[in-house]
Amino acid sequence: METIERIYNQSEKWAVVLADCDEERGKESEKKLNERFGESRAIFVKTDVSNIDEFENAFNETIKHYDHVDILINNAGILDDSIWEREISVNLNGNIHGLILGMEKFLKTYRQSEEAVIVNISSVCGIECYGFLPVYCSIKLAIIGMTRAWGCPAHYEDSKIRVICLSPGATDTPMMQNLEPVRLIAGHYANTRAGCGSRGAGTNNKVRQKRKRLDR
Repeated sequence: METIERIYNQSEKWAVVLADCDEERGKESEKKLNERFGESRAIFVKTDVSNIDEFENAFNETIKHYDHVDILINNAGILDDSIWEREISVNLNGNIHGLILGMEKFLKTYRQSEEAVIVNISSVCGIECYGFLPVYCSIKLAIIGMTRAWGCPAHYEDSKIRVICLSPGATDTPMMQNLEPVRLIAGHYANTRAGCGSRGAGTNNKVRQKRKRLDR
C-alpha cells in the first residue's frame, strides 16, 4: 500500500489496478484507495496470474477503465514448497504471463508515454540459497534471469519497455504471516550463508589452492 500511495503522490493522473485472487482483500484495498485519493483512482480485478486468460482480462479491464497502461508490477506470489507445483504456477508462470502480455501487446500498444516499465519482484532468496526453500529459491533465481534476458538492449529497442527487478528481503506482507521458514530468513539472513552459496565458496577456495600447488 505504501508503494501505491507514493505512485498517487507523483500525479493526480495516476490510477492503480489491483489484480489478485484474494477478492476480499482486493476489494477492501480498492475501497480504501478510492476513499483516500478519489473516486475511480483504483479498481480491483479478481485474477489468478497462473491463468494467462485471466491475466489478459486484467489488462483488458485496465484499458476499458483508463485507456492506457504504463507500468506492470509482477508481484503475485506464494511461499510454500509443500505445494511446489502451485508455487511454480503462480510465482514463475505468472511472471512469464505478465512479461509476454506486457511486452508483446499491452504495454507496447497502450502506453501513454514514450517508455513503459515492467518491475519483476524477486527476493534475496534468488541471490542466497536456503536449503529449506529450494523450490522458492529456484523460482526467484529464475525471475532474475528472466529480467536480464527480457531487459536486454535488443528487446528494449524493439518495445521501448524497461524491465527491471527488485530483490527485497523479508517484508511484512500477508504471505509472510505464520510461516516459520520466513522467520528463519528474517532472523538469520545477516549471519547465514546456507546451502549452495557457502559450499560454492568453499569449493572455489579448494580449486584456487590446488592451482597454486600445480603452479609450483
